[in-house]
Parts: sequence; C-alpha cells; structure tokens
Amino acid sequence: RTLLTFPSVLSISELHLQPLRGTSLQGLKQKSCIVQQIVFLRIPGQGLDNPDGDIMFECLWNDGATSVLDLSKEQKAAMESMVKSGEVKLGETQLDISESIFSGDDKVSLPNGKFRIENTERAPGRNLATTSDRTSGTKRFLAVKVKDVNNYVLPDTTAAISDNIFGTGEHDDAINLKSQLYDCSFGELNVSVDYSNLPDVENAVSSPGVLEVDINANLALDSIGTIRSAITTAVNDKLDITLPGPFDHVMYLLEGCYVDCGWAAYAIVDGWVTVYQGVNYAAVGVQVHELGHNFGFGHSGGLDGQAYSDHTGMMGNPLFEDEVGKMCFNAAKNWQISWYGGVGEGDEPNPYKVKVDPQTNRSSSFELVGIGEFDKNNDQHPVVVKIETGTDKDYFVAFNRAVGPNAENVEADNEVTVVQVEGGN
Repeated sequence: RTLLTFPSVLSISELHLQPLRGTSLQGLKQKSCIVQQIVFLRIPGQGLDNPDGDIMFECLWNDGATSVLDLSKEQKAAMESMVKSGEVKLGETQLDISESIFSGDDKVSLPNGKFRIENTERAPGRNLATTSDRTSGTKRFLAVKVKDVNNYVLPDTTAAISDNIFGTGEHDDAINLKSQLYDCSFGELNVSVDYSNLPDVENAVSSPGVLEVDINANLALDSIGTIRSAITTAVNDKLDITLPGPFDHVMYLLEGCYVDCGWAAYAIVDGWVTVYQGVNYAAVGVQVHELGHNFGFGHSGGLDGQAYSDHTGMMGNPLFEDEVGKMCFNAAKNWQISWYGGVGEGDEPNPYKVKVDPQTNRSSSFELVGIGEFDKNNDQHPVVVKIETGTDKDYFVAFNRAVGPNAENVEADNEVTVVQVEGGN
C-alpha cells in the first residue's frame, strides 16, 4: 500500500504502448476482406527475419484463409492509427481491395495513396475496451500439438504439454497459464479444458486440453500463414467443426521455426488463436503475453522507446521460463481489463479505477493498493488512477506491489509506476 499525491502539472517520462503484426496464405480474390492484425514476440537477443517488424496486417478471406497486406510505410502507419482510434475494428472492418494487386507469394498490395474501409460505425478507441465477456468467466481452451509432412513435432508428451499449460498434473507444474490467469484476475477468469459436454472433442484429445494433428504443410519451407491455415484445416477436419467452434482460445504448438523466424510466439489481436514455436509454449510469461494480445492488448514499451521493454507487466518482454511467471499486467492494461471491479470508465462506478482531471482538480491524493494484494483491499482503495490530459496522451498510475500473483515482477518492484498511452484511451 502506498500514498500518492500529485499536482496538476506533471513532468513524467514516457512509456509507450504499441500494437502489432501478421502472416500470409492462399486466399480467394474478393472485392473486400476483413482486416486482421498479428503481433510477434521476439526471442530475447534476436531480431525478426521478416522486414515488417513486430506488426503485420492481413486480409481474412471468406473461407478463413489469410493473405498478408503488403502496405507501404505510410499506409501501415495510417492503418495503425485507425486501429488505435477505433475507425478500424480488427476482425470486423472490411477493407476495399477491388483495385489491389495479388502477388504470387500471397500478398495483397494496395494502390498508392489512401485506402477505403467499409464500417457501419466507429468503435471506441481500441485501447479502452477489453470487455468483461472476453476476460471474465470460464473460457474453454484447446492446445494443438502439430506434426508436419517432415514429421517435425514437439518432443514433449501430450501429458507434459497439458500440465505445462493447464496444470493437469504430469509433473506438478505449479505455475501455468491456467493458474496465473486465475491468480492475476483473483478468480474472475477460469481456463477450462472440461469437454464433458463435447463428447467428440473429449474422445479426440490425447490428454486434457491437447489435440494432436498432422498437417499438409512443411515447417522448413512454408510461410507462417500457410502453416497456420493448414493447422486450422486439420483441426476442423478432425473435430468436424469450424474454428473457433466451441473454444474461446486455441493454441497452436510447433516444433520450431524455419521460415521468417526470430519469434517465440505470435497472436491474432482481438482474436482466438495464438502460435508458439519450440519450448516457448511452456513459458508462463509467453503464454499470458500472447493471451493478452487475444484480449486486445498491444505491447508495452519502456523508457528506451522499444516495443516491449516495459518489464513492469506481461505485455513487455516477459519471463521466458516454465516455472517463473508470477507477473500480471501494468497500470494501463489493468485499466483496460475487466478485472478489479470492471473496466476503467465502464458503465458502473468502480472505486478501484479512478480518473482525475488536473484541470478541474488542482491537487489529488490517493492511497494506492497494488494488484498483488487486491484480495486484501478491504477499504476499496484504487489500484489504478488515470490522469486525463485532454489529449491523446493519458497517464496511468499504479503501485507495483511485488507479492502474490505479481511476486516475480521484473522491474520497479514495490514502486509507483506511471504509464503513458499514446492514441485512443
């Protein structure tokens, strides 16, 4: 617990929060496609082979396949800005591609200049609304162990995979995706692999929550988009469903990466799928980080301006170990998420998330409680304070208490942290 006092005029170093990136596939030529965004998590100390960097946009076709949107630097910047503002809603907004060029490597090149989108209404800025229906309640998960045409497959048994992700008991994995999401949310989010009402799925899985598939793709030669599409097809065929089907989140587990590498995992933003290569699937920090992208979170950058160097939360460069992963999200993400009394500025008043405007309140004082001790916050002190600036750069203040589910936090233990968000809310 800490006491926070601040004047109306602030001088605070910036922490940047950035979005995302994508992949390619054999797609059907249509007059429009749905805009999809993928973000890659770099392996520490490595660069990405793909020149587009951490963020890439895709066309999602009617048949579920995808193609990379080959955007100019200016077009990509404009698309990112429209995502932040809510003008483009990922997974919903239709992009006019009637004048685009389809290349032989499954890329869609838009004509120079502005692009046209088809929207019914503008969404509220993407950085605000991670809704309770996505991040609260019981969510059904599926992990998919993949074998390609070369017989490249993770050496881990399905029982070990199940334990590493869901804590089902193979080697008593104490810290895993299920336990950490439950602990960080203080019971609001429960990861489930209970398929008792899905007998076809229950009969198909090899271990709790883990399905094995063979794919008609080559990890050593094919693009990440082609591989992802082949996995989706294999799961659909084996379970006789159309993904996501009965699942809220599906995790694709690859033996390794051979084309466009340098990443540990990637996720579709505001989507249902995450992809992991090699041993990275077992790292709790990587698991939670990728799920954060499914929730709609972008990366959290630090004082150095890099994409994910804020180590006060999981959306910065996370912990890369199996049994070290007790860290939650930073102040801005905790404002967004439905945990701790609901989203910030939600429909109902929330004493745990408080907004102040220094233009109307010249001085404000709060006693903050870190989310690591949220269960002991009997007096309902705030866990996040948003400082409204009247611009697109707002500040979020929290006490980074390094205990409980946040005990293995990497940076600024037991200190007050300030996060600045650029664009949207």
